[in-house]
Amino acid sequence: MSWFHVYKAQKVQVTDDPGCKFTIRVSGNSLGSMSLDFDGDVLFLASFHTPKAKEMLKKEWQNPNKSCYDVIKELNKKAGAPHSSSLALGDYDLSAFAKLDVDSHAVLVKRATGVKSHTGPVIALAYNIMRILENSDIKDNQKTNVAVEVFLDRVGNSVFKQKHGVKSLHDIVIDAICSGDVDVLVENGFAKGTSTVICDVIRAKALQLGVRDLRSYHAWLLKNQRSKIINRIVREQNKIYFASRSSLPPLALLAHLDSKEVDWPSRMVKRVLSGKANRVENELEKLTLSRISNTELRKSCSTMWDYMKTVFALDEKPDKRPLSNISPRESRRLLGEAFNETGRSCIRQ
Repeated sequence: MSWFHVYKAQKVQVTDDPGCKFTIRVSGNSLGSMSLDFDGDVLFLASFHTPKAKEMLKKEWQNPNKSCYDVIKELNKKAGAPHSSSLALGDYDLSAFAKLDVDSHAVLVKRATGVKSHTGPVIALAYNIMRILENSDIKDNQKTNVAVEVFLDRVGNSVFKQKHGVKSLHDIVIDAICSGDVDVLVENGFAKGTSTVICDVIRAKALQLGVRDLRSYHAWLLKNQRSKIINRIVREQNKIYFASRSSLPPLALLAHLDSKEVDWPSRMVKRVLSGKANRVENELEKLTLSRISNTELRKSCSTMWDYMKTVFALDEKPDKRPLSNISPRESRRLLGEAFNETGRSCIRQ
């Protein structure tokens, strides 16, 4: 799952191929069992309802966006094709560890524990930068968004791969961005153009909050153990997103949710709260009801669904609700039958 969802939709095919017993193949790329830890990782399956959405997906398969697909091919080339080989003990160069002193032991422990302790902060950093950029002038520039995604992907993976001896870039990146220091980012292997775009956006947003000198302001924050400028920008300018990640008092929560939606999660929250998100009846719901052969049971399940729509006020016009001609007593009876029969059907299956 990509940060900005700008790379490319991925195809996943269910197969009985023996070669996929310990491997998940996604769009021709193999995620080997060595990189899967089975701790709750999820593959999200998208459902496309409208003809327009299906047409856009078809277009993506047949003619993928060049900015995104070029990065996909480059990453695939870097990862290499999956292969297997057989090695004997003599093929390995074995050597004993040097005797540990206090300092080297501390370095090993820091690397081993850094994977867990830095994962939360680096993901928060990536999400916050995404929200800030989505509320900026570059939000519709897909080529720039792809470049930023590659930037953040590298930062995140440097944290996750610490256990393999890779140097974590989290602290370096957050200090450089909060200070507006493009040169430090370039020195650590990041593209100058992407680094400049990110720092320029942070600098402009900070200026809107009255911060003119990022370097001295960041130094003051570190000295006084205060929240970094990235967090402050999100807190004051991405209020709906901030509210979704925070524990706010009721009145403050209402005030934040009433703010303008300026990023993708905020638009999603606004849509859900508007009630529009629940008005789509998907094909699975229709299929489930149509497959019930027992007429009375089908009527009971349909009534139960109508009753639930009434209770949760999913219909726009209450006077036209399906249950308007059914007495409350009859509605409760049919609802009870539907629950009981549905439960028995599940037990039988």
